[in-house]
Amino acid sequence: MTNNILLVCVGMIILLVGIKIGESHKRPGVISSKDLNVTNLDKGASQNLDFGLFWQTWDTLGEYYVDKTKLDPMKMYYGAIKGMVASVEDNYTFFLTPEENQQSKDDLKGVFYGIGAELGMENNQIIVVSPLKNSPAEKAGVKAGDILVKVNNESTKNWSLQQAVSKITRTKGRKGCAYYAP
Repeated sequence: MTNNILLVCVGMIILLVGIKIGESHKRPGVISSKDLNVTNLDKGASQNLDFGLFWQTWDTLGEYYVDKTKLDPMKMYYGAIKGMVASVEDNYTFFLTPEENQQSKDDLKGVFYGIGAELGMENNQIIVVSPLKNSPAEKAGVKAGDILVKVNNESTKNWSLQQAVSKITRTKGRKGCAYYAP
């Protein structure tokens, strides 16, 4: 319970930081924590967290990264949240950006196209739990335990289960998945 409260508090602080970043584009191409007004609030957390290293890294990227045009504050912000959520090492806990969340909601309303297999996560890899009867996956010889390594020639390394399902369900009429049978 305390960990959940801590995660919510940290998430809210990071959300506020993201809002401030969006409002503080005074120097084009340079992202610095000096342009942010961030206050660390103690919401009864059982441990003190020092965000100094986080901000030092943020500033270092903003000052020294070679191609500053590639520094997207919102992408960095969401990446930090995704990393925090991934640190709990639970394949069924993940963070969706607002765009990904909306896409997921849209997917639930629409028509699905896919390979006809139930997928899962094991050892940070996307695996086939079981192919559905008479599905394209079964007809292609996909078996339970096979590892999904590519979708449309794109590696699935570091993908969430949600990302894989989202990419596969958009592959209408194309043969775009590659498997590895361990």
